[in-house]
Amino acid sequence: MYTNFISRYNRGACVLLLFVFHSSFSQSPKANQDIPLYPLEKIFSMLRSQPDSAIMLLPPYFAASNDSIKGKAYNYMGNAYYFKSNYDTAIQYFTRSSEIFSRLQDDENLSKNYNNMGVAHYFLSQYEKAFEFHKKALEIRERHQDPGITSTYNNLGLVLTDLGSTEEALYYYKKSLDAKIQYRQFTSLSTTLTNISNIYRDRNELDSALMYELKNLQHLDSLPDNRNLATCYNNLSISYLRLLDLKKAEFYALRALRLEKELQRGFELINVCKNLAEIYLQQKKAALAYQYLDSVFLLVPNHGDYRAVTGVYLSQAIADSVKGNMGAAYVHMRKYMDSKVHFDELERKNLVLDLEKKYQGEIKEQKILELEQAHTIKDLEAERSKLFRLFLIAIVILLMLAAAILYSRYRLKQKTAGMLDAKNKELQSLNQVKDRLFAIVSHDLKSPLSSFHTVTSTLNQYYEQISPDDIKRYLTKLETAAKSLEDQMKNLLEWSLHQISERSLKTEVFELRDMAEKLRSFFQLNLEVKRQNIYIEIEAPIHLETDKEYLQTVLRNLISNAIKFTPAEGIIWLRANVIDNNVIIEVEDSGIGIASDDFHKLFTLESDKKSIGNSTEKGTGLGLVLVKEMIEKLGGVLSLTSELGKGTTFTIRMTGKQLKKAA
Repeated sequence: MYTNFISRYNRGACVLLLFVFHSSFSQSPKANQDIPLYPLEKIFSMLRSQPDSAIMLLPPYFAASNDSIKGKAYNYMGNAYYFKSNYDTAIQYFTRSSEIFSRLQDDENLSKNYNNMGVAHYFLSQYEKAFEFHKKALEIRERHQDPGITSTYNNLGLVLTDLGSTEEALYYYKKSLDAKIQYRQFTSLSTTLTNISNIYRDRNELDSALMYELKNLQHLDSLPDNRNLATCYNNLSISYLRLLDLKKAEFYALRALRLEKELQRGFELINVCKNLAEIYLQQKKAALAYQYLDSVFLLVPNHGDYRAVTGVYLSQAIADSVKGNMGAAYVHMRKYMDSKVHFDELERKNLVLDLEKKYQGEIKEQKILELEQAHTIKDLEAERSKLFRLFLIAIVILLMLAAAILYSRYRLKQKTAGMLDAKNKELQSLNQVKDRLFAIVSHDLKSPLSSFHTVTSTLNQYYEQISPDDIKRYLTKLETAAKSLEDQMKNLLEWSLHQISERSLKTEVFELRDMAEKLRSFFQLNLEVKRQNIYIEIEAPIHLETDKEYLQTVLRNLISNAIKFTPAEGIIWLRANVIDNNVIIEVEDSGIGIASDDFHKLFTLESDKKSIGNSTEKGTGLGLVLVKEMIEKLGGVLSLTSELGKGTTFTIRMTGKQLKKAA
């Protein structure tokens, strides 16, 4: 009943476990099933050119089970908003990405996020925040000796410049310069040299500014970098203009003008033209100044720098006054004032348009955030469902473990009870054998001891009255009783030692015929008393490798039984030969024989040997029990054949591996 309960309990637990797993696969959404096949690397390539498309494609990746993918998705979303100049939103995504990479201890991507956040705060004019994040990026990159540290030094210089800490800015710019030389980043060296020279120029330290500009020029002469070379020429022109070295100022400004026309950079071209106009005004060359001011006026509408137009009118007014044309100067000054008012109004309209665009962008951003929240909610629901399933699985496993423990304890109890029952039966059987053995020994020892006592008592009391013939007859009886007692005690001792000691086999090589001859000599007196003969039939020499003492005890007991149960003038045969590589040993007698129904009684102590046959010479039966146990220990097999009134044959079959061939 208990077993059936355990079986039903385990079946129920298995069914529940299968239900939980089925629920896991049929009801819960598959991991990342909403993530499109559109590659994340492809989205990365769209960030600068198609940020809106990237923004629409990225949200599904926020539900990724892989944190590294999720961190990159947030980073890319931040970059997309950065390229849209929506820096506040960009910072939010960079922050989420940083949290993931910080948890993953991914310092490389974490430092990139900190750098991006610093740049975004810089464009929002939040210079203290920008400085904070660039310092965090610097700590990581210094620790890992990351070559990206050059841009971090440069960014810190930019931030400190706008904070008015020009001395610290110079420190980081120069650190950037040294690091770029160390890491052989020569293509970006010009930017840092320009930043250093700009600080010195703003501080009116024109000699130092010129020194770094000339270094920059020397560096750029070996590179095909016309963009930075044009900037360098214009900066040299400005520095020489401030130093009133107008020839050099004009020389470098014209070089800058030639390159900017090739590059078609409208804003930079306007600055060069304005710079040339100022140079020519200083040189009192009003016509040339007008020429470049007109160029500025033509360039401004195409490049959207309407503020520059007001500067053109002002410069023209100055040029007119230099020429002494005060009427024209008045007209241009009036245009300067009107255009300033016009462009202020235009700026206000542009501001309204920018605000409207920003509003539309915020609406789109809100939709994206809602989509992201939907994915997050779905992700949380999936996580909660997963935790619930894990909880159910844990409960089922605990229940199954409890059932297994209970069932194991039940089986152990059953096994222990079975072992105790078997041991009790074995003990009961041993007690029965012991009782039987004591009964046999006490019964069979009583007869020879009684005879021994009777003869010795008679001889002691009537010694003087007994004739010599009677004395001889009494001595014969005494010898017979002593011999019987000796045989029984010897068998009892050998059987007891065999049961108690269980000694290991002591193998040795010996010749079987020699053992047979010695056994015949041992029983010679017994044979003479009963006028019996033992014939040894062992033709060829047979060498055995086994326990000689055990085999000798076995044969001695079998021959003793044959002598005992064979009538006077009977014959006993001891044969041995080799058949199919097995050694066959036979002890045959011409005695009274044994009924086949009594065969099984010969080899157990539980059987009553007194009920076997009708011989007057009966022993304890211990000898044959000992013989059977010893033969089995030697690895042999004992069998017998017998017929009432015609004798008995005991056969021993020894395995071939005990046969030792003569050298």
